[in-house]
Amino acid sequence: MPIAVRSEGDYTVVHLSDVFDSETASELTELLQDLPPTRPLVIDFTFLRDRRLTALVSVVEGCTKREGVTLRGLSEFGVRLLQYLGKQKLLPAE
Repeated sequence: MPIAVRSEGDYTVVHLSDVFDSETASELTELLQDLPPTRPLVIDFTFLRDRRLTALVSVVEGCTKREGVTLRGLSEFGVRLLQYLGKQKLLPAE
């Protein structure tokens, strides 16, 4: 399964694996609506073997509608894309 949800301390962590494409992005968008908005959320892209940046852009808006969302494990280009879109608040603090 390309999406796994785990509780890690105070955070809910969504681990993505395999391929992040438009289908997985749709599943993730639905999942974000179902997760409790009161817990900080980390979406972990670290273990993907294939990342479609168009899929990333499609979920960014949903992520910015929630407080306390962090995207972890993005490629350098993915980080630059978020910065270009003005969504750097989704990036982990350095």
